[in-house]
Amino acid sequence: MKYFNVIVVMVILFAFQWNAVLTKSVVVKFASDAGQLYLYNSSGDIKDITNCRLDLTNKNVICHVYYQRNVKTCDNDPLNCFATYSMDYDLRMPITKFTGSSCTLTNGTTFKSSKLMAVNENNHWVQAHALCNYKIVMQGRTPYLPNTMTPSTSQRFDFVTSNDCRFSAYYDQVQPYNNQFVGVA
Repeated sequence: MKYFNVIVVMVILFAFQWNAVLTKSVVVKFASDAGQLYLYNSSGDIKDITNCRLDLTNKNVICHVYYQRNVKTCDNDPLNCFATYSMDYDLRMPITKFTGSSCTLTNGTTFKSSKLMAVNENNHWVQAHALCNYKIVMQGRTPYLPNTMTPSTSQRFDFVTSNDCRFSAYYDQVQPYNNQFVGVA
C-alpha cells in the first residue's frame, strides 16, 4: 500500500509538471536571413511580409502582412475611378510535421538561420521566397485574400538555433486571419 501511495503522488506531480509545460506559450521570432517572403499573384506580389515567428504552442508559423491594392471602381472616368484598399493580415501556416533534431525551444531561443524551402521541378529542395499563390476574392468592390491558400509544391521552413539544433517545419496551406480592414482612400 505504501508503494501505491508513492506511485499515485508521483503520477499527480508528473501531471502537474506536464500541464505546466503544455500551457506555457512558446513563440520564437525568425532569424533575419529568411529573405524577402511574399505571396505570389500574376497581377502583383504581396511583399510586405514581416514579423515571422514560430508558435510552438499552437504548431504554426505566423507572419504579418500589410496589403494595399488599387481597385477600379467604374468604367466611365479613367482618372477618378480607382480606390485604394488597405488591410492588415496575420498569415498562419499550420505545421503538418516536424523533422530533425529534438530540441528544447523556449521564448529565449534565438535562430541562427531560418529559410523557406520548396521542392523545385527536379524534385530537389531549394530556398524559396513565395509562401503560396493567391487569387483575390472580391466582396462587392472590396478585395480580400481567400480563407485558404495552397502552395504549388511541398514547402517547409528549415531552422537552425543559436546552439546548432536543426529542424524543419512543414506546411501545406496558408490561412489569413485577424484581418484588420484599414480603409479606403
